[in-house]
Amino acid sequence: MSYHDETSRTLAYASHDCLEGLLQRGRGLGAIRARQDPHEAAAYVYDGIRRDWKWDYQTDTRYLYQARLIKDLGLSPTPVVEQLAGDEEEWSRAADVLELLALAGSHEAMEGLRAYVRQGPHWARVLESVADCWPAAWWEDLGDVARARIGGEEEVLWSSEPWSRFGIEVPGHRTPPRPSLDGLSDDVPAARVWASDEREWLARMGTDILAEHPGPEALPGLLAELTDQWEARAWCGPDTTAKQLAHFGPDAADAAPVLRAYWLHTPHSYERADYLRALTAIDPTGLDDAYIESLWDCEERARLLGIAMAPQRPQTTERIAVLRDDPMETTEVRAAAAARLTATAGPDLP
Repeated sequence: MSYHDETSRTLAYASHDCLEGLLQRGRGLGAIRARQDPHEAAAYVYDGIRRDWKWDYQTDTRYLYQARLIKDLGLSPTPVVEQLAGDEEEWSRAADVLELLALAGSHEAMEGLRAYVRQGPHWARVLESVADCWPAAWWEDLGDVARARIGGEEEVLWSSEPWSRFGIEVPGHRTPPRPSLDGLSDDVPAARVWASDEREWLARMGTDILAEHPGPEALPGLLAELTDQWEARAWCGPDTTAKQLAHFGPDAADAAPVLRAYWLHTPHSYERADYLRALTAIDPTGLDDAYIESLWDCEERARLLGIAMAPQRPQTTERIAVLRDDPMETTEVRAAAAARLTATAGPDLP
Protein backbone atom coordinates (compact mmCIF):
# COMPACT_ATOMS: atom_id res chain seq x y z
CA MET A 1 0.00 0.00 0.00
CA SER A 2 1.28 3.46 -0.85
CA TYR A 3 1.15 6.66 1.10
CA HIS A 4 1.28 10.21 -0.18
CA ASP A 5 1.61 11.86 3.22
CA GLU A 6 4.36 10.14 5.19
CA THR A 7 3.39 12.01 8.38
CA SER A 8 -0.30 11.14 8.54
CA ARG A 9 0.10 7.90 6.54
CA THR A 10 -3.08 8.82 4.70
CA LEU A 11 -3.64 7.89 1.08
CA ALA A 12 -4.24 11.00 -0.99
CA TYR A 13 -4.56 10.38 -4.70
CA ALA A 14 -5.22 13.25 -7.06
CA SER A 15 -8.57 13.35 -8.86
CA HIS A 16 -9.16 10.42 -11.19
CA ASP A 17 -9.72 12.70 -14.19
CA CYS A 18 -6.66 14.97 -13.95
CA LEU A 19 -3.29 14.09 -15.45
CA GLU A 20 -1.60 13.57 -12.08
CA GLY A 21 -4.36 11.27 -10.83
CA LEU A 22 -4.45 9.29 -14.06
CA LEU A 23 -0.71 8.69 -13.92
CA GLN A 24 -0.85 7.72 -10.24
CA ARG A 25 -3.45 5.09 -11.11
CA GLY A 26 -1.57 3.81 -14.16
CA ARG A 27 -4.52 4.56 -16.43
CA GLY A 28 -4.03 4.35 -20.16
CA LEU A 29 -5.61 7.77 -20.55
CA GLY A 30 -2.83 9.21 -18.41
CA ALA A 31 -0.20 7.92 -20.84
CA ILE A 32 -2.17 9.29 -23.78
CA ARG A 33 -2.60 12.75 -22.24
CA ALA A 34 1.01 12.86 -21.08
CA ARG A 35 2.19 12.71 -24.68
CA GLN A 36 0.21 15.86 -25.38
CA ASP A 37 2.18 17.83 -22.77
CA PRO A 38 5.43 16.07 -21.80
CA HIS A 39 6.65 19.09 -19.85
CA GLU A 40 3.67 19.04 -17.50
CA ALA A 41 3.78 15.26 -17.20
CA ALA A 42 7.49 14.99 -16.40
CA ALA A 43 7.19 15.89 -12.70
CA TYR A 44 4.37 13.39 -12.21
CA VAL A 45 6.29 10.64 -13.99
CA TYR A 46 9.39 11.09 -11.86
CA ASP A 47 7.24 11.36 -8.72
CA GLY A 48 5.57 8.06 -9.59
CA ILE A 49 8.95 6.34 -9.63
CA ARG A 50 10.25 8.09 -6.52
CA ARG A 51 7.08 7.50 -4.44
CA ASP A 52 5.15 4.27 -4.75
CA TRP A 53 1.57 4.99 -5.80
CA LYS A 54 0.61 1.33 -6.13
CA TRP A 55 -2.33 0.49 -3.88
CA ASP A 56 -1.18 -3.09 -3.49
CA TYR A 57 2.56 -3.58 -3.91
CA GLN A 58 2.16 -7.33 -4.47
CA THR A 59 -0.24 -7.16 -7.42
CA ASP A 60 -0.34 -3.67 -8.92
CA THR A 61 2.37 -2.86 -11.47
CA ARG A 62 3.80 0.44 -12.67
CA TYR A 63 7.40 -0.04 -13.78
CA LEU A 64 6.69 -0.90 -17.44
CA TYR A 65 4.16 1.94 -17.59
CA GLN A 66 6.72 4.35 -16.13
CA ALA A 67 9.54 3.15 -18.36
CA ARG A 68 7.33 3.68 -21.39
CA LEU A 69 6.50 7.20 -20.22
CA ILE A 70 10.20 8.04 -19.86
CA LYS A 71 10.86 6.71 -23.35
CA ASP A 72 7.76 8.04 -25.13
CA LEU A 73 7.99 11.52 -23.61
CA GLY A 74 11.71 11.79 -24.34
CA LEU A 75 12.51 12.30 -20.65
CA SER A 76 16.01 11.90 -19.26
CA PRO A 77 16.68 8.73 -17.25
CA THR A 78 19.22 10.64 -15.14
CA PRO A 79 16.84 11.31 -12.19
CA VAL A 80 15.97 7.61 -12.15
CA VAL A 81 19.64 6.62 -12.14
CA GLU A 82 20.23 9.03 -9.25
CA GLN A 83 17.33 7.40 -7.38
CA LEU A 84 19.39 4.21 -7.09
CA ALA A 85 21.09 5.95 -4.16
CA GLY A 86 17.77 6.20 -2.28
CA ASP A 87 16.21 3.95 0.33
CA GLU A 88 15.25 0.35 -0.40
CA GLU A 89 11.88 1.08 -1.97
CA GLU A 90 13.26 3.95 -4.05
CA TRP A 91 16.24 2.08 -5.48
CA SER A 92 14.13 -0.99 -6.20
CA ARG A 93 11.58 0.98 -8.23
CA ALA A 94 14.35 2.80 -10.05
CA ALA A 95 16.11 -0.46 -10.89
CA ASP A 96 12.92 -1.97 -12.34
CA VAL A 97 12.40 1.02 -14.62
CA LEU A 98 16.04 1.27 -15.70
CA GLU A 99 16.16 -2.44 -16.49
CA LEU A 100 13.42 -1.96 -19.08
CA LEU A 101 14.78 1.31 -20.43
CA ALA A 102 18.03 -0.48 -21.18
CA LEU A 103 16.09 -3.03 -23.24
CA ALA A 104 14.56 -0.10 -25.12
CA GLY A 105 18.01 1.17 -26.01
CA SER A 106 18.99 3.53 -23.19
CA HIS A 107 22.75 3.32 -22.72
CA GLU A 108 22.53 5.54 -19.63
CA ALA A 109 20.05 3.18 -18.00
CA MET A 110 22.21 0.14 -18.73
CA GLU A 111 25.40 1.76 -17.46
CA GLY A 112 23.60 3.07 -14.39
CA LEU A 113 22.65 -0.45 -13.35
CA ARG A 114 26.05 -1.89 -14.23
CA ALA A 115 27.68 0.78 -12.06
CA TYR A 116 25.29 -0.16 -9.25
CA VAL A 117 26.36 -3.79 -9.50
CA ARG A 118 29.95 -2.62 -9.01
CA GLN A 119 29.26 -0.37 -6.04
CA GLY A 120 25.65 -0.54 -4.83
CA PRO A 121 24.64 -2.27 -1.59
CA HIS A 122 21.93 -4.42 -3.18
CA TRP A 123 24.04 -5.37 -6.16
CA ALA A 124 23.22 -9.12 -6.02
CA ARG A 125 19.47 -8.57 -6.45
CA VAL A 126 20.07 -6.22 -9.36
CA LEU A 127 22.51 -8.59 -11.02
CA GLU A 128 20.11 -11.52 -10.71
CA SER A 129 17.32 -9.43 -12.19
CA VAL A 130 19.24 -8.13 -15.20
CA ALA A 131 20.66 -11.59 -15.86
CA ASP A 132 17.07 -12.82 -16.13
CA CYS A 133 16.03 -10.37 -18.83
CA TRP A 134 19.11 -8.81 -20.48
CA PRO A 135 21.26 -10.47 -23.14
CA ALA A 136 24.20 -12.21 -21.49
CA ALA A 137 26.65 -9.95 -23.32
CA TRP A 138 25.37 -7.02 -21.22
CA TRP A 139 26.32 -8.53 -17.86
CA GLU A 140 28.61 -11.55 -18.20
CA ASP A 141 31.73 -9.36 -17.99
CA LEU A 142 30.75 -8.53 -14.39
CA GLY A 143 31.91 -11.94 -13.19
CA ASP A 144 35.07 -10.62 -11.55
CA VAL A 145 32.98 -8.01 -9.71
CA ALA A 146 30.56 -10.67 -8.51
CA ARG A 147 33.30 -13.02 -7.32
CA ALA A 148 34.99 -10.18 -5.46
CA ARG A 149 31.81 -8.95 -3.79
CA ILE A 150 30.04 -12.21 -3.02
CA GLY A 151 29.64 -12.97 0.67
CA GLY A 152 29.09 -9.41 1.83
CA GLU A 153 25.53 -9.05 0.57
CA GLU A 154 22.53 -9.51 2.82
CA GLU A 155 20.12 -10.88 0.21
CA VAL A 156 19.57 -14.56 -0.35
CA LEU A 157 20.61 -15.76 -3.80
CA TRP A 158 17.67 -17.39 -5.56
CA SER A 159 18.59 -17.76 -9.21
CA SER A 160 21.05 -20.02 -10.96
CA GLU A 161 22.04 -17.18 -13.26
CA PRO A 162 24.38 -15.43 -13.17
CA TRP A 163 26.05 -17.34 -10.35
CA SER A 164 26.56 -20.69 -12.10
CA ARG A 165 28.09 -18.92 -15.07
CA PHE A 166 30.45 -17.11 -12.70
CA GLY A 167 31.40 -20.33 -10.86
CA ILE A 168 29.73 -19.14 -7.66
CA GLU A 169 27.98 -21.83 -5.63
CA VAL A 170 24.42 -20.94 -4.70
CA PRO A 171 23.22 -22.28 -1.33
CA GLY A 172 20.38 -24.80 -1.51
CA HIS A 173 17.52 -22.43 -0.87
CA ARG A 174 14.93 -22.04 -3.57
CA THR A 175 11.30 -21.07 -3.70
CA PRO A 176 9.39 -23.59 -1.45
CA PRO A 177 7.65 -26.27 -3.52
CA ARG A 178 3.95 -25.68 -4.07
CA PRO A 179 1.27 -28.35 -4.46
CA SER A 180 0.74 -29.22 -8.10
CA LEU A 181 -2.59 -28.22 -9.58
CA ASP A 182 -2.07 -30.26 -12.72
CA GLY A 183 -5.27 -31.92 -13.83
CA LEU A 184 -7.49 -29.63 -11.77
CA SER A 185 -9.91 -27.39 -13.61
CA ASP A 186 -12.51 -24.75 -12.98
CA ASP A 187 -15.00 -27.54 -12.26
CA VAL A 188 -17.91 -26.56 -10.03
CA PRO A 189 -19.09 -30.07 -9.05
CA ALA A 190 -15.55 -31.07 -8.17
CA ALA A 191 -15.09 -27.79 -6.28
CA ARG A 192 -17.87 -28.81 -3.87
CA VAL A 193 -15.74 -31.80 -2.87
CA TRP A 194 -12.51 -29.78 -2.72
CA ALA A 195 -14.12 -27.16 -0.45
CA SER A 196 -14.38 -29.72 2.37
CA ASP A 197 -10.97 -31.30 1.82
CA GLU A 198 -8.58 -31.47 4.78
CA ARG A 199 -5.82 -29.97 2.66
CA GLU A 200 -6.09 -26.25 3.21
CA TRP A 201 -4.82 -25.22 -0.23
CA LEU A 202 -7.35 -27.46 -2.01
CA ALA A 203 -10.23 -26.43 0.26
CA ARG A 204 -9.44 -22.78 -0.41
CA MET A 205 -9.39 -23.34 -4.16
CA GLY A 206 -12.73 -25.15 -3.99
CA THR A 207 -14.26 -22.34 -1.96
CA ASP A 208 -12.95 -19.73 -4.38
CA ILE A 209 -14.39 -21.57 -7.39
CA LEU A 210 -17.79 -21.92 -5.73
CA ALA A 211 -17.76 -18.22 -4.82
CA GLU A 212 -17.11 -17.34 -8.45
CA HIS A 213 -20.10 -19.39 -9.66
CA PRO A 214 -23.06 -18.14 -7.61
CA GLY A 215 -26.61 -19.35 -8.17
CA PRO A 216 -29.51 -17.08 -9.27
CA GLU A 217 -30.57 -16.49 -5.68
CA ALA A 218 -27.29 -14.68 -5.01
CA LEU A 219 -27.85 -11.81 -7.47
CA PRO A 220 -29.69 -9.34 -5.17
CA GLY A 221 -27.12 -9.79 -2.44
CA LEU A 222 -24.22 -9.30 -4.83
CA LEU A 223 -25.76 -6.12 -6.23
CA ALA A 224 -26.18 -4.78 -2.72
CA GLU A 225 -22.63 -5.83 -1.82
CA LEU A 226 -21.14 -3.97 -4.78
CA THR A 227 -23.11 -0.82 -3.91
CA ASP A 228 -21.97 -1.00 -0.29
CA GLN A 229 -18.37 -1.44 -1.40
CA TRP A 230 -18.60 1.64 -3.60
CA GLU A 231 -20.18 3.75 -0.88
CA ALA A 232 -17.38 2.71 1.46
CA ARG A 233 -14.80 3.34 -1.29
CA ALA A 234 -13.45 -0.14 -0.74
CA TRP A 235 -10.66 -0.56 -3.28
CA CYS A 236 -9.67 -4.13 -2.39
CA GLY A 237 -12.19 -6.89 -2.98
CA PRO A 238 -14.85 -5.54 -5.35
CA ASP A 239 -13.08 -7.37 -8.19
CA THR A 240 -14.35 -10.62 -6.67
CA THR A 241 -17.89 -9.22 -6.57
CA ALA A 242 -17.50 -8.05 -10.16
CA LYS A 243 -16.42 -11.50 -11.35
CA GLN A 244 -19.38 -13.09 -9.59
CA LEU A 245 -21.80 -10.60 -11.13
CA ALA A 246 -20.36 -11.22 -14.58
CA HIS A 247 -21.82 -14.74 -14.52
CA PHE A 248 -25.33 -13.24 -14.57
CA GLY A 249 -24.75 -11.29 -17.80
CA PRO A 250 -27.46 -8.72 -18.66
CA ASP A 251 -29.49 -9.80 -15.62
CA ALA A 252 -26.96 -7.87 -13.53
CA ALA A 253 -27.48 -4.64 -15.50
CA ASP A 254 -28.04 -2.66 -12.29
CA ALA A 255 -24.38 -3.22 -11.46
CA ALA A 256 -23.11 -1.51 -14.63
CA PRO A 257 -22.98 2.10 -13.30
CA VAL A 258 -21.01 1.05 -10.22
CA LEU A 259 -18.64 -1.11 -12.26
CA ARG A 260 -17.99 1.83 -14.58
CA ALA A 261 -17.31 4.06 -11.58
CA TYR A 262 -14.85 1.53 -10.18
CA TRP A 263 -13.07 1.26 -13.51
CA LEU A 264 -12.65 5.03 -13.65
CA HIS A 265 -11.73 5.72 -10.04
CA THR A 266 -9.92 2.74 -8.53
CA PRO A 267 -6.26 3.21 -7.59
CA HIS A 268 -6.00 -0.58 -7.35
CA SER A 269 -4.90 -1.03 -10.94
CA TYR A 270 -4.79 -4.83 -10.85
CA GLU A 271 -8.58 -4.95 -10.45
CA ARG A 272 -9.30 -2.65 -13.39
CA ALA A 273 -9.39 -5.48 -15.93
CA ASP A 274 -11.95 -7.36 -13.83
CA TYR A 275 -14.34 -4.41 -13.84
CA LEU A 276 -14.02 -4.06 -17.60
CA ARG A 277 -14.50 -7.80 -18.13
CA ALA A 278 -17.62 -7.71 -15.97
CA LEU A 279 -18.99 -4.79 -17.97
CA THR A 280 -18.27 -6.69 -21.17
CA ALA A 281 -20.47 -9.54 -19.94
CA ILE A 282 -23.18 -7.39 -18.40
CA ASP A 283 -23.48 -4.26 -20.56
CA PRO A 284 -20.82 -3.64 -23.22
CA THR A 285 -22.53 -0.51 -24.52
CA GLY A 286 -20.06 2.30 -25.08
CA LEU A 287 -16.93 0.40 -24.04
CA ASP A 288 -14.90 0.93 -27.22
CA ASP A 289 -12.97 3.87 -25.75
CA ALA A 290 -12.23 1.88 -22.59
CA TYR A 291 -10.85 -1.01 -24.65
CA ILE A 292 -8.67 1.37 -26.66
CA GLU A 293 -7.43 3.12 -23.52
CA SER A 294 -6.54 -0.26 -22.05
CA LEU A 295 -3.86 -0.65 -24.71
CA TRP A 296 -1.87 1.95 -22.73
CA ASP A 297 -2.78 0.60 -19.26
CA CYS A 298 -0.12 -0.24 -16.70
CA GLU A 299 -1.56 -3.71 -16.13
CA GLU A 300 -0.78 -6.64 -18.42
CA ARG A 301 -4.28 -8.11 -18.09
CA ALA A 302 -5.81 -4.81 -19.13
CA ARG A 303 -3.56 -4.57 -22.20
CA LEU A 304 -4.44 -8.14 -23.14
CA LEU A 305 -8.13 -7.28 -22.87
CA GLY A 306 -7.60 -4.20 -25.01
CA ILE A 307 -5.82 -6.25 -27.66
CA ALA A 308 -8.69 -8.73 -27.74
CA MET A 309 -11.56 -6.24 -27.68
CA ALA A 310 -10.49 -2.85 -29.07
CA PRO A 311 -12.38 -1.97 -32.27
CA GLN A 312 -10.56 -2.15 -35.56
CA ARG A 313 -9.38 1.41 -36.16
CA PRO A 314 -6.09 2.89 -37.43
CA GLN A 315 -5.24 4.05 -33.90
CA THR A 316 -5.86 0.55 -32.58
CA THR A 317 -3.78 -1.16 -35.24
CA GLU A 318 -0.90 1.26 -34.72
CA ARG A 319 -0.87 0.79 -30.95
CA ILE A 320 -1.11 -3.00 -31.13
CA ALA A 321 1.83 -2.99 -33.55
CA VAL A 322 3.81 -0.97 -31.00
CA LEU A 323 3.02 -3.53 -28.30
CA ARG A 324 4.02 -6.36 -30.61
CA ASP A 325 7.42 -4.81 -31.31
CA ASP A 326 8.25 -3.28 -27.92
CA PRO A 327 11.27 -5.04 -26.34
CA MET A 328 10.09 -3.88 -22.90
CA GLU A 329 6.70 -5.59 -23.25
CA THR A 330 5.85 -8.96 -21.72
CA THR A 331 6.03 -12.10 -23.83
CA GLU A 332 2.29 -12.72 -23.44
CA VAL A 333 1.27 -9.26 -24.62
CA ARG A 334 3.65 -9.32 -27.58
CA ALA A 335 2.30 -12.71 -28.65
CA ALA A 336 -1.32 -11.57 -28.30
CA ALA A 337 -0.60 -8.42 -30.27
CA ALA A 338 1.05 -10.40 -33.06
CA ALA A 339 -1.91 -12.79 -33.18
CA ARG A 340 -4.43 -9.93 -33.35
CA LEU A 341 -2.55 -8.24 -36.16
CA THR A 342 -2.24 -11.49 -38.08
CA ALA A 343 -5.94 -12.19 -37.65
CA THR A 344 -6.90 -8.74 -38.92
CA ALA A 345 -4.15 -8.46 -41.54
CA GLY A 346 -4.94 -6.09 -44.37
CA PRO A 347 -3.16 -3.87 -46.86
CA ASP A 348 -2.40 -1.25 -44.21
CA LEU A 349 -0.89 -3.65 -41.66
CA PRO A 350 2.41 -2.23 -40.32
